[in-house]
This record gives sequence, C-alpha cells and structure tokens, in this order.
Amino acid sequence: MGSHVLGIDIGGTSVKLGIVQDGQEIVWRKQIAFVKGDADQMLSRIAQAASEGIKQYHVSHVGVSVAGKVSPKRGTTQADNLGWMDVPVRHILRKKLSLPVWMENDAQCAMLAEWRSGACQGVSNVAYLTYGTGIGGGMIIQGKPYRGRSHSGGEFGHVITHGGANARRCTCGHRGCYETYASTTALKRMMGNKYSVRQIVDGAKAGKPLFVKAFDAYMDELVLGLVSVMAVLSPEMLVLGGGLSNAGDFFLDSVHAHMAHLEDWLMRPTQVVLAKYGNDAGMLGAAAMADLHFRQS
Repeated sequence: MGSHVLGIDIGGTSVKLGIVQDGQEIVWRKQIAFVKGDADQMLSRIAQAASEGIKQYHVSHVGVSVAGKVSPKRGTTQADNLGWMDVPVRHILRKKLSLPVWMENDAQCAMLAEWRSGACQGVSNVAYLTYGTGIGGGMIIQGKPYRGRSHSGGEFGHVITHGGANARRCTCGHRGCYETYASTTALKRMMGNKYSVRQIVDGAKAGKPLFVKAFDAYMDELVLGLVSVMAVLSPEMLVLGGGLSNAGDFFLDSVHAHMAHLEDWLMRPTQVVLAKYGNDAGMLGAAAMADLHFRQS
C-alpha cells in the first residue's frame, strides 16, 4: 500500500488537508474554511476533518504548513493573518490526532514541494513567492533552503515597498509592507471588497475597463516587490505560487508585461515561472517536510 503522510496546509482563508502516498500522490483530500477566533477550537475542527482520512489510511505522521513566523522546534506560530499569537499548533494537533506532528512555515513547505519535483527542481538559486491572503516566500541559496539566523528568512511580504506616514499599516504593525499592496487582500481592496479574486481576474481577462484598471494597478505593485527581490538576490529563477497563480498564463503574462520596462542587467539572469503544484504545494511540502524530519530522527 505504500507509506502515507497527512499534509495539512493552514491558510488565512481555508485549510487544505491531503494524505500523500509515497511522497507523490494525494490519495485523499478535504478542504474546510478557516475561521478566525479561538485557535484551539479551529484546530479541533482541523483534527476532526483529518480523522476522516486517517480512518481510511494507515498514516504514519503528520506535516503542518502554516502561515506566520513558525518555530519548528517549539512547534508554535505567530501568524498575524490568522490572528494567532504563539499558538502551540504541533502540541495541540499531536494530542488530538495521537500521531507525530512536524510543522513549518507555509511558503517553506510549498517551496520544498516545488524544489523536490516541481517548477524549480534542481535549480541552485531560487526565490519563491506565494500570493494569497498575505505574501509568503522562501529561498534556495547555492542548493540549500535558507531560513536565516532567526528561522524567519524569506519573509518577502514584509519588505517595505512604500515609505512615509501615509503608507498602509500591515497586520504585523509596520507600515508599507509589500503584502499590504500586493496580496490578494490588497487586490480585493482595490475593488472595494465587492468581488472575489476570481471575479476580478475574470473581469480583467474579459477586458472590462474597471477590472482591467484595478488589475493593472495591482500588477504595478506586485512587480515593484519582485524587482526588489531580484536586485538583492539575483536568483536564477523566480517561482510564483499561491492562490493567484491559479490565474495561470494570464497572471504570468501580466508579470512579464509589467517587467518589460526593466533594464536588461536586472532581468537577464532571472527566469520567472509559475509554481507547478498550485494550491497542492502546501500539503505536499508539509508531508515531505515531516517525512524528512521523522525519517532522519
């Protein structure tokens, strides 16, 4: 039957669960809405959903992909977008599921999935960015994932792209963070929070002037952050993931169009691609991360 690992991807809008067989195929999946509020109550809902799959498959361990500043050793996250402050996710889920649990930042998990068998497989220097409720990221430097001194490297969403007292305040408490201008939350705000991301993208695709104007302004903000990443890291490849990547070639073509004015020295070394696994990357990466940890320990 092969090995089975449960991957859980906790995001600001939804929680995706998948049982991964032999590190490759998702053989069971479920999605539930994320509800802000009591973390223990939300984790109980996640555990209840997970138990449906665990009853069907012999699951050896669990990997959790979660937004925010994650301490894998402590098993906690501080996630402003979730409204969670130092929540002991690993301890709570381990107790509720009676299985070994490992956890990591959501973008790091997604990046690992893409690096092992996805869009950036075998590439030595990569910057990976996810565009969703917030903006996450990760880096591969000289063939190794890089997390920095405090295990928080790759937080591209909190690069400051706008300065001054009038810059928008971020959920992290600072002003002018990239994600306040280029997350899907920002895109919806540009349209008065009256439309979903899919409706805005579909409207822009259809050439509706109001939607085209908003999406064009949004892409200016998105590329502004990408330019900063390229200038600092000069990666071989930029991989773009998260919910917005579901827009496919329309999104990627828009990125290329808005980058067309950049100087050759900045663009020439960098290939810009979409993530291969889309919304499955968090589950696959979480399962892979847990598998690596528990097989090595």
